[in-house]
Amino acid sequence: MNISKTDIVHFLQDFSDNSTHNRVPADRALSPECAGMRMYERPLVGVSSAQDEMYEKYIHPDIVGENYMPPSQWLDGARSVISIFNPFTQHIKDSNAGGDMPSYEWLHGRIEGEAYVVAAAQALAESLRSKGAQAMVPGADERFTVYTQPKFYSNWSERHAAYIAGLGTFSLNRAVITQKGIAGRFCSVITDIELTTDERKYAGLYDNCSLCGACRRACPADTINKHGKAHMPCYTFIEKVKAQHPPWYGCGKCQCGMPCESGIPPQNPKADYSVIKNIDNGN
Repeated sequence: MNISKTDIVHFLQDFSDNSTHNRVPADRALSPECAGMRMYERPLVGVSSAQDEMYEKYIHPDIVGENYMPPSQWLDGARSVISIFNPFTQHIKDSNAGGDMPSYEWLHGRIEGEAYVVAAAQALAESLRSKGAQAMVPGADERFTVYTQPKFYSNWSERHAAYIAGLGTFSLNRAVITQKGIAGRFCSVITDIELTTDERKYAGLYDNCSLCGACRRACPADTINKHGKAHMPCYTFIEKVKAQHPPWYGCGKCQCGMPCESGIPPQNPKADYSVIKNIDNGN
């Protein structure tokens, strides 16, 4: 089976450019200006080995959680995990910078955009299966579960998979900073194809974060401090947004207008990473 990462990248780029899922349907638009709006730029793709020992470590309660399922539990014979970062368009990012409430554009990127992210991953998985491979999307699987006790986490973490695949490192607001920044959405495909893995060009959990505190100052719910982000207050704020714009919800203020919005910010030699608590998972 001759399938390369280059083939996968080209497939996802074509899907991003041409799929109607990457445009806001006119009958769903919260404003006329949002109708037909493109939500995501072309994606970044990283590959990790499904046998990477870090996946087993994520089962620890202080990292992701005891219900976390490594790749082999999602797919028998899993060999590779394809991690996909879909960066929001600059238009969406600009619309949501500043203020206390998310823009209509951001709400579409979060809801219709998430449907696109899953559709792209499922289309890739189907393409791989059509070539004789096994492939599945954990985030779209019926076994995917979100837990709220004893903390907010899920049994598969897109962010942690992205870290292993070399796409980027964590940040103070618990997101992942990639070469194309922090403002976007992740998804992943697990397959039995043996793909060449990508190098992690970092050693620490937070190497791409300067700890500048901009996300902390921008958060309308005051959920971020020098130790990281509290997921439940963030969730509560997002539920308030949903009550105003059902079924749309989201926020993204800690991602837009930030030094890390669209790339990796300059390093801060005075950053003290020792104060940040262990990364947990809100997916």
